[in-house]
Amino acid sequence: MKKPALIAWLVSAFAGSLLADAPQIVLDGVRQRYPWNNDVDIDYTVSGVEEPANVFVRFRLKENAEAEPVTLTEFGDISTLAEASNGTYRVVWRADRERSGHFFSTNAVMTAELVYSPNMEGMPYNVFKDYIVVDLSGGVSAETFPVSHVTMTVDAATNTFNTAEYKTNKLVLRRVGACTFPMGEETQPYYDTTLAPETPHEVTLTKDFFIGIYEVTQKQYELVTGVAASYGDRPVVNVSCYNMRGDAGGVLEKP
Repeated sequence: MKKPALIAWLVSAFAGSLLADAPQIVLDGVRQRYPWNNDVDIDYTVSGVEEPANVFVRFRLKENAEAEPVTLTEFGDISTLAEASNGTYRVVWRADRERSGHFFSTNAVMTAELVYSPNMEGMPYNVFKDYIVVDLSGGVSAETFPVSHVTMTVDAATNTFNTAEYKTNKLVLRRVGACTFPMGEETQPYYDTTLAPETPHEVTLTKDFFIGIYEVTQKQYELVTGVAASYGDRPVVNVSCYNMRGDAGGVLEKP
């Protein structure tokens, strides 16, 4: 099998207004992960940036000489891309989310540039995420639980929600966008040898939904159901889906 190309790297000029220290970005290396999969490690170095909050990194890929360059948007973590601080970084590009084919052409070329944008105009990825916070402090006797909607960066959310309060008296959910993703594998599940392999197939979620950023804790479960908890911020255990949705002769009822 032919080894995937080591995508070329390039020193790119700063796009937009030049800052005093001549900001620049250098692609140190771009490599598809071995064993060859759809994750691509991009190593890069940024220098000369004085206001990181006003500068973001943009990557573009040409799969061959005739192809138009495509701006990449799917990354494992965009914190270093959204604010281009000086230093050397590695970001993971999730190639399978925006291109077809498993391997790269030997003619593929990736470029990088720094873009000055005080208002984040033109940023190819959304650095902000939507969250819902449910206030459970009223407990099982409450008629309703107040709900608030907040939008913030993932880093800010991590700093804000990683406290005991949001694992006990409050419940935090994050929006997941509609998408298509692969499911199933041809090998027998290792965790249950009685299950047959699931034929690989694509699953499409046609609507956005919200999901908890943490497992439901024992205290959260107590506040909603009244069942006493032993360990407040530990995940609730031994709960059947029938406890949540009911059981009609062994058939789950619709919510």
